[in-house]
Amino acid sequence: MAYKVVDIYRDLPLTNCGDCGRGSCFAFASAVYLEAFPLSKCPHLAPERLAEMQEKVDRGREEGDGRKPAPSEQALQALRN
Repeated sequence: MAYKVVDIYRDLPLTNCGDCGRGSCFAFASAVYLEAFPLSKCPHLAPERLAEMQEKVDRGREEGDGRKPAPSEQALQALRN
């Protein structure tokens, strides 16, 4: 099963502290999924939890999840629609 934004979000500490540089935990989860923002930027993740989550993210990337389309691909898709 794919490890999507909402899954990443649910596995975070949900502090919404902004210590990672993002405005909320959901913004952080989105950045991790779509932009390959490093999970390690969350200072509140225990090392074991970080390793477990990173493995899921990496597995998903290998399967093509979380790849933000290039702007040219986005434009082409918009034209097709």
